[in-house]
Amino acid sequence: MELQLTLLFLSLLLGHASTLKCYKCKGIKCDEPDAVEVCAEGNMCMTRLDRQHFADKTITKSCVSSEMCTNISLNLGSITSEIHCCTGNLCNIAPDQQKANKLLCLGCLEMLGDFKCNRSGSIPCEGSQTKCGSLEGFIENGSRHFDFQGCVSESICSLNSTKIIFGIDLQKRFQCCDGNLCNRSSRMETGSLGLIVLCLYLLISNNN
Repeated sequence: MELQLTLLFLSLLLGHASTLKCYKCKGIKCDEPDAVEVCAEGNMCMTRLDRQHFADKTITKSCVSSEMCTNISLNLGSITSEIHCCTGNLCNIAPDQQKANKLLCLGCLEMLGDFKCNRSGSIPCEGSQTKCGSLEGFIENGSRHFDFQGCVSESICSLNSTKIIFGIDLQKRFQCCDGNLCNRSSRMETGSLGLIVLCLYLLISNNN
């Protein structure tokens, strides 16, 4: 009987010790030391940093399923996002600030709507953002066009879905490339070609 009680105590102790705990909060600071949650089996600890339209970054800390947690970093100009995943108890502390690297990519400097870019330009990449990326397509039965460019980590290039990043699956993958300003979209290329044609037409008209 005593042996059975000892084994039961040890099993409860081991089970308790193996339960993952993560910090849980959301906000600009998100640094409450007592905000802790016990994760479900198969979860990881996550720290996520999001910023839109150059406002303050929103920090989210929580347990999350391993299928929805991948280390990523991207800067699309007016939208930035970082996700850091880990498996140790209370490991989801605020990550170190990323430092600028030498890569420049085209990004959206002004976003009019959720997926509509109004003004493009070069943006400096940071930390693990070692690729230039672009994402282009249509949503809502082809009625809305989306066009993203920016700095992305290499892990984003292999994602089959954008749900981890944007919360919805846009049914497209990021196209990645190496080198400064290499991520021009087909829309931008078409616009540049149209401008060249217009300039040639005006030049010929003036000569005549």
